[in-house]
Amino acid sequence: MGIGADSGSYFTHYFETQGFKVKGQDIHLKGNTFLASPSNFRIRRSISTAGEPYMNLGEMWFRKKGTI
Repeated sequence: MGIGADSGSYFTHYFETQGFKVKGQDIHLKGNTFLASPSNFRIRRSISTAGEPYMNLGEMWFRKKGTI
């Protein structure tokens, strides 16, 4: 797990799980969360099963709508 940041106040959180078993198959998860602000962030997740290369589970952007 790690955290990266720059002077422009962006933060990124990285993680990778230890392997665990589901129905006899080894599962590994990894991902990151990019925080541009408390109301604007992106989440990415990937999965690996049975030692295969990681597959992307998707990317989600969360943005709070402004009020006028």
